[in-house]
Amino acid sequence: MNQPGSSSQIATRALKWMAVSRRPLKPDELIEAAELDPATVADSVAPEVTLDIDLLIQLCGGLLLWDKKIDVIRFSHLSVQEYLETESMNKHWDIIDAQRLVMEACLWMLQCPYPPESIPLYPYAACYWFRHCRAYQDLVVQAAASNKPSKYTLDVPSLRNFLGSFDQPTASYEKWRRLVPNHCQSRPSNNIDEHKYLRFLPVCPAFGAAIGGLGQLVSWLWLAKGVDINATDLNRAPLLQYAIASGSAELVRRMITMGADINFAPKGLSEWDSLLYDGSPRGTAIVIATTFNRPEIISLLLDQGADINAVSGQDGTALGCAAWAGNVEIVSLLLERGADINVVGGHYGAALGCAAVHGNVEIVSLLLERGADINVVSGHYGTALGCAVWRGRVEIVSLLLERGADINVVGGHYGTALGCAAWAGNVEIVSLLLERGADINVVGGHYGTALGYAAWKKNVTLVTLLLERGADINLVGGNWGTTLSCICASDFEHGRWYYPESDYEPDASKVATLLLQRGADMTIQFGGQYGTALGVSASLGCTELVRLLMEHEANPDLTNDDGINPRALAEGAGHLGIVQLLDSWNDGPESGSKVLCSSGKSLSSGQNEAVAKELEQSRTSWYTVVNFRIFVTTLLFLSLLLYCYFMHFLTL
Repeated sequence: MNQPGSSSQIATRALKWMAVSRRPLKPDELIEAAELDPATVADSVAPEVTLDIDLLIQLCGGLLLWDKKIDVIRFSHLSVQEYLETESMNKHWDIIDAQRLVMEACLWMLQCPYPPESIPLYPYAACYWFRHCRAYQDLVVQAAASNKPSKYTLDVPSLRNFLGSFDQPTASYEKWRRLVPNHCQSRPSNNIDEHKYLRFLPVCPAFGAAIGGLGQLVSWLWLAKGVDINATDLNRAPLLQYAIASGSAELVRRMITMGADINFAPKGLSEWDSLLYDGSPRGTAIVIATTFNRPEIISLLLDQGADINAVSGQDGTALGCAAWAGNVEIVSLLLERGADINVVGGHYGAALGCAAVHGNVEIVSLLLERGADINVVSGHYGTALGCAVWRGRVEIVSLLLERGADINVVGGHYGTALGCAAWAGNVEIVSLLLERGADINVVGGHYGTALGYAAWKKNVTLVTLLLERGADINLVGGNWGTTLSCICASDFEHGRWYYPESDYEPDASKVATLLLQRGADMTIQFGGQYGTALGVSASLGCTELVRLLMEHEANPDLTNDDGINPRALAEGAGHLGIVQLLDSWNDGPESGSKVLCSSGKSLSSGQNEAVAKELEQSRTSWYTVVNFRIFVTTLLFLSLLLYCYFMHFLTL
C-alpha cells in the first residue's frame, strides 16, 4: 500500500483541493483527495485509507468544518479562501500548484484500473478534469506572459497518456466518454455551460480537449497531420462549437487557422433543434458564441467572415439569441457590426419577438429605435406582441401597443395576440387587449378564435368574459370548426388519446354546457373530416360529450364532407359504445341516456348482459388496437434511431 505522507502533506493537499475545487466536496471525497499524491502513487496501487474526517479537519488546523446538514466540507470562514491565496501562503504553495495537484489527481483517477464505483472522487474527476486542466493552462500562460520565473510548464505527460491522439482514444478516455453522461446528468438542465455537450461526445479525443479549451496544453494534438478539424459529434455539432463553448479564443483562432468552417450548421437544423428540447446548444458558430456569452469570440468570428445573419436554432439569428437572453452588451455589439434587425427565423420570429419573450424593456426599446419592424409576422406566436402576450409580459405588451403594434394581426399558431392570451389563460392581458381595441371575433390559428382557445383550455372564467364582451359563439374557423367543436376536441387531446386506460377524465362538460346555454349552434356543418360538433365527439370517443349534445337535441343525421354521419364516424374509429349510445337514442332519450360511457362499468335495468359484454369487448378491443399502434410506432422509431447511429459510426 502507498502511504499518504506526513500530517502536514495530507493537510496541504486537503487545503489545495478546497482552494480550487469546482464544487463542495463530501467527507469521503476530501479524505481520498488528501491521501492521494499523484506524484508518488503507483498506477496499480490505491492509496491506503488511514483517516477519518474528524482527524483530517484537526490536521487542517481548524480551517475546515463539516456541514453535516448538507454533508459537505467547507471553510470555517469566508476569509480562509482569501488567506490561502495570500503571499504568505505562496511561500509554501500557490494556486498554480493547487491546480496542478488537482489536475494530476483527476487524471490519475480516470486512468487507474479500479472500478469507478470504488473511487469516491471519480464522478468529480469525470465532470471537472478538463476545467482543472484549463485553469492550470491559463495560469501557466499568464505567468509566462508576465515574465515571472515559474517552475511550471505546459508539459503534462499524464494528460497525453489519457487522451491519446487527435482521433485515436486510449482505453481510459473511451471509458470516461461512456461514463461521463451518467456522472454529469444531475447538473441543472438550464445551465448554459460546456457540460451540455458531454452527452454527445464521439470517440475522437479532440472533442474532450476542445470542451476544456485546451490549446497550448495539448498543442501536440492540434499539430498532428491529416486531422479532420470539421469533425462532428453525435448531435451533429462540429468541433469548433466545443471550443467556442469552452470560451477559449486562442483555441478558436487555432481551429480557424486549421480550416474550421465558421458558418457550419447541422443539416436539417430547425427551430425545434435547440437547448430547450434536446439539452444541448446548437446552431452556427456565431449563434453558439452568443448563447455562451462570448463577446471576444463573436468579434473574432466576425473578423474571420462569419455570417452575422445566419439563421439556425430556436432563436433564429445571433441577434435573436442575444435578445432572448437579455444580453444588452452582445445585442449592441451585433448591431454595431451590421446585424440585420428584421431577419426572420426561429421559434419567436425576428429579434424583437425574442426580446419580447425575455421581457427586457431596454432591448425592446433599443431594437425599435434601430428600426425593428413591430408588425412583422413570423414564428410560433405570430408577432412580437404575440410573444410578449404568451409570456405574460404586461409591460412589454403596453410598450408595443404604444409604439404602434397592430393588435389584430393574424399569424402564428394562435391566430392573434388575443388568441395567445386566451390560450395562456391570462385574464389580465385579455382584458388589457380588449380595452385597447382587440377584435374579439378575428379568426385565425389552430382553434379559430380567442373563444375557441379559451374553450379548448377549459377556462370557464375566460369563456364567460369573452362571451360577455361580445364573442360570436358560432363563428367557424380553425382546425375544429366551431368553439363547441374545440371543447369536444379538447376532451380528446387532453387525455383520452394519450392515456386511454388511465383514470384521467378531464371535465369538458362544464364548458360545453355553458356554451350550449349561451346559444352554441349544434347544427353548424363546418365540413372536413368531422362535419359537426357531434361528429367530432363521436369520432374521437368523447362519450360524455356525445350524451350531452344528444340531450340538447343534436341532430345525429348531419354529415361531414364525405356524407358520413356521427354514428358511422364512431363505428369507423372503433367506439362501439358510442354507436350503442346513438342507436339507443333512436328508441327514445330515456333509453339513450341510460347507456353509460364506453367503459361499460354499469348498465341500466333496460339493458341486458349481452349488451354489457359487447361494450366491454369493444372497449378492450379499442384499447388493444391503440396500444398495438403505439407499440409498432415506438418499435419503428427505435429501429430508425439505431440505424442512424449505426450509419453515423460508419462515417467516423
